[in-house]
Amino acid sequence: MQCAKSLLIQLAGLRAFEQRVRLLERLNKRLGDDQYPAFIKILSVVGESEDLAAKRLMADTLAYAMQQGVLPSGTLTSWGIPSSWAAVAPAAVSFFRLVPRRSLDPIEYLCAWYCQGTDRQPLRDEIYQAILTSLLRLFNASRDAAQTYRAKMMSDIETHPEGTFTEGTRSQIAALVQEWASNSDPQAIACCMVRPRGNSLSAADAQRGLLYIPSR
Repeated sequence: MQCAKSLLIQLAGLRAFEQRVRLLERLNKRLGDDQYPAFIKILSVVGESEDLAAKRLMADTLAYAMQQGVLPSGTLTSWGIPSSWAAVAPAAVSFFRLVPRRSLDPIEYLCAWYCQGTDRQPLRDEIYQAILTSLLRLFNASRDAAQTYRAKMMSDIETHPEGTFTEGTRSQIAALVQEWASNSDPQAIACCMVRPRGNSLSAADAQRGLLYIPSR
């Protein structure tokens, strides 16, 4: 993806992590909250890069953002609604867009989108697995970044306000952190996190990125 390549070039041209974090913040703001999945997609493309130095630079930048409490995030409804309502009851969906929303960072957002009902279309198993694999590859490029993110996720499932995560999502994130801490193979970790639900999309198609993360 050209956007990911351009972003990496710009990051490499900046000297300080503060500047790099501001660059990510500007990108996320420009995309807008509705297109936060596009931000996740960009990170996943970086995660699939063969350029280890570029991946490490991105991972370390995200780790610095975490430490400063400014990791770029997106919002989801704080409790789920059936996505099928969007087709049969538009007025109801408009109403539910008024309910509280919670700000989540990339992997937490991905897990919440996958595990609990939101005002987005459900995330398919194969896309979840493919994107999660890519994000884990990204953070594994820096041991400090991976450790920082695991610690943050465990803290978040314990301290986020009620309504942010269902019990199923909390369990999913906790299991992910545990598996990630003991397993260095991102694809194997992501495979363990999938809850088979009979989806028919080809995993190969998802891995090749033929399908973009759907927006609302």
